[in-house]
Amino acid sequence: MIAKVKIAPFERWCGAAKQFLSPKVPRESIAGYEISIETESMLPSGDCDGRAWLVVKDQALHAREQFDIPTTEERYRVCEHMLEMD
Repeated sequence: MIAKVKIAPFERWCGAAKQFLSPKVPRESIAGYEISIETESMLPSGDCDGRAWLVVKDQALHAREQFDIPTTEERYRVCEHMLEMD
């Protein structure tokens, strides 16, 4: 199943997630950005004490380019600290 979620304000991200974003990107520009995650892909995050999900491939590539995300992977995980969760 695919779920649309929004990126949380940078201040709420965990330390590991904060290091994930390029310093070139204005922090306020990413908050509210909508992405789709694969809900079945949930695993414990290897970088923090939260859960993480795979970003849908086409959106992962677009977000990587738009926000200068430092990875060469076509797919990557986002932890719950980066997301607006209900």
